[in-house]
This record gives sequence, structure tokens and C-alpha cells, in this order.
Amino acid sequence: MNYSKEDLTAFDSYRGILSIVVMLGHLVQIFWLPLYGLGGTVHHIFSTMANYAVVGFFFLSGALICDSILKNFKRNGRFEWLEYLISRIARIYPSLFAAIILATIYYFIIGSHSLLIPGDKYVARELYSITFLDVQQALLMLEPGMFSVNGSLWSLFIEWRLYMWAMFLALFIDRKVCISDQSDHACRTKLTTDVGVN
Repeated sequence: MNYSKEDLTAFDSYRGILSIVVMLGHLVQIFWLPLYGLGGTVHHIFSTMANYAVVGFFFLSGALICDSILKNFKRNGRFEWLEYLISRIARIYPSLFAAIILATIYYFIIGSHSLLIPGDKYVARELYSITFLDVQQALLMLEPGMFSVNGSLWSLFIEWRLYMWAMFLALFIDRKVCISDQSDHACRTKLTTDVGVN
């Protein structure tokens, strides 16, 4: 599993398309459901499409995480966890900061008022309210703060957990593969044969 630049561009395109499908699902939730309520055909179609798009997005992300880890092994001769962690932080945190800043600005503009308009049949969130603790928890990828700040951050919450599990698995494989012989050459040789890094 060594993806070329063209493969990675294709993966990004697919993930972009899946993100647009999820966004359409959210738009239906925001603009259609208050007028027509839950359970209609439009709701079911867009909800199903968004659910499958999320699964597809995570599937593609998982393949890219594996590719990133294997390239880390190949580049360094073993798994450099700090390099991996820094690259994951650089990938997640800029968008997380932007989401938190926008949510905070929104909160200060709107305040803690009901989002329910008379006659609405459905709202995704009736009341928007955040605290400083919520913002701190969101920055640390902790619940319930992430969901209080912005309910859509649940996907970053899961993606971050997957990154960490993948890192610990790679550390375990690295330690298990390299523990019998501490020399770099033997470790690299063992990685090539046992893990398929070449």
C-alpha cells in the first residue's frame, strides 16, 4: 500500500465529494426539516446518503492513515511517533481552531437564545450555549465540550481517536518487530519482511 501522488489526489477528490454529500444532508436538516419535519422522503434520502458518505470518508481516511504510517516506517527505518503526531496535529487543529473561533463568535453575536422559530417542526439544536470549559474541552478533543461548541465536530473527535489508536498500534508493531535486535539494519530488514515496508 504505497499510494502515488495521483492516488492521493484521487482520495482527496473522493473525500471532497463525500464531504459535499454530508454538507447537503446538513443543509436539509437546517432548512428543510424545520418546515416539513422528520420522516419524509427527502429526509430519508439525504440522511441515508450522508450516513454512507461519512462511512466512506472514514474508510478512505483509514487507508490514508495506514499509508502515512507505512511511509513513516519506510522513511525512518522504524516508526517515528513524534513525526506522525506532529503531522496529525497539523492536519486536525487548524480546522478545529477555525470551527471553535466561528462557534465562539456566533455565540457572542446570537447569545443564549432559543433557535426554535414558532411553527418549526424540527430543529437540530434548540438552544446554543457554550462555556469557557466547553472551549477548553473542545481544544483537548474531549466530550462533552466538543459537542457543545459545535455538534458537527463529532467527526473530528472520532478521526482524532483513530489517529491515536493507529499511532499506538504502529508503536506496538515497531516495538514487537524491532525488540529482538536493536541494530537499525536488523530492524529495517525485519520491517521489510514482517510488515512489508520496502
